[in-house]
Amino acid sequence: KQLYQRRVRVSHFFRTDFITSPKRLYMDRFIFLILVVTLNFAAAVLGVVFMPSDFPSFLLAVFLINLLAYFAYYVIMKFIHGEYPYPITIFCGVLTMVTWICALYFYFSTVTNWQLPAAQSRSKNLRCIALDFYDNHDVWHIISSMALFFGFVTVLTLDDHLLNKPRNQIRV
Repeated sequence: KQLYQRRVRVSHFFRTDFITSPKRLYMDRFIFLILVVTLNFAAAVLGVVFMPSDFPSFLLAVFLINLLAYFAYYVIMKFIHGEYPYPITIFCGVLTMVTWICALYFYFSTVTNWQLPAAQSRSKNLRCIALDFYDNHDVWHIISSMALFFGFVTVLTLDDHLLNKPRNQIRV
């Protein structure tokens, strides 16, 4: 009897949600999902074909691309549905982008190599560039921490304009 009830429930689900539904409710989510899955499969294929020597950085890049894709989707959907953030959110978002660009500059300036022994990696170190004490790697840590802070403030304030709006009226 339970098997029969499950079949009835499943057939009802498919009839009402897939066959007779004239319009898909979340087509934008479906398109985004297809785009992100395709992007991840492309990254997987590129990883297999080119076999990056620095696999942790490759994996980090895949994670960051996914993070940025989901964040961009959320922000775009907010704009499409007429939800606009406060100026402080836009300001922090711009600061986030600027500080991440600066941080990535220092990240990609190769002053260390984690694949080498410590003594050989130390020989690649450059002169200290900030306060005659901090080298490129230290500056990368400082700037990327500022970028993370501004990124968190951006995410934290992104929905502040919805504080007094009833939850059933929030579209995104």
